[in-house]
Amino acid sequence: MTSKSIATVMLLLLAASSTVHAGPYCGSDGAFAPAESATLPLAPTLAFNVEDKYYDGKRRSKASVTAIRATIDGKTVAISTRDVRAVDGVIRFIKIQSRKAGKLELWVWNRYSQGSELAGSYTIAKDWTPPASATVKVRRDRDTRLGPYRRIGELAALSVDIPAIAFTLRWRRDHDDAWRVRPLPAAIENDRSEARLGQTMCGMVENIPFEFLERGIEVELTAKLPDGRELAVTDGLPNPLVIPPLAADAPPAP
Repeated sequence: MTSKSIATVMLLLLAASSTVHAGPYCGSDGAFAPAESATLPLAPTLAFNVEDKYYDGKRRSKASVTAIRATIDGKTVAISTRDVRAVDGVIRFIKIQSRKAGKLELWVWNRYSQGSELAGSYTIAKDWTPPASATVKVRRDRDTRLGPYRRIGELAALSVDIPAIAFTLRWRRDHDDAWRVRPLPAAIENDRSEARLGQTMCGMVENIPFEFLERGIEVELTAKLPDGRELAVTDGLPNPLVIPPLAADAPPAP
């Protein structure tokens, strides 16, 4: 799994007197959605996804979102933000409070360098047209960031052909079960937004119990778009959704 991120995983160094130890630490400092290849509408909304911090299978702290600023063609523009809690972190929605077209750049504060760093670059176009429909491709994937520690997450990746900034998932085990609702961040893989179901956070968290994915679940998936609209994703979405086998050319687990 290779999603663009400021810091997708770190090996935490703990100092005790003169001894330094490395440990199984998992958590990202943030990644933007949609993919940077996407063109955006005027006054767009984007998402910045930050994971909780886990160490040795236990949550050490909840996600903390760093300061974010935006520029269009090099000039600072106002933004407004709204945070939504997900199972494994926070989705921060960022509304650009300007109707200018041009080059949008997003900057985040780096607490280590004590300066702002460019983390996302997009083109805003006056003639942006919202997608009328969405098609999804489902594959099995793995979160192997902590492979050296034998912690592997197994998940279903639902990849869409539209510039989704986030998702809302409704799911149930079968028609006798009650519907459950999950806000999901949009991870970016190969310039496409995707919803990831199953074992996240290096296999330490489940947003959907993996055993249910193996048996099959009923799902309804809605994508959130940069213009604020929501679009139901139906084409290519199997019901029930059963996690498929790994592709034959998938790399082996570490």
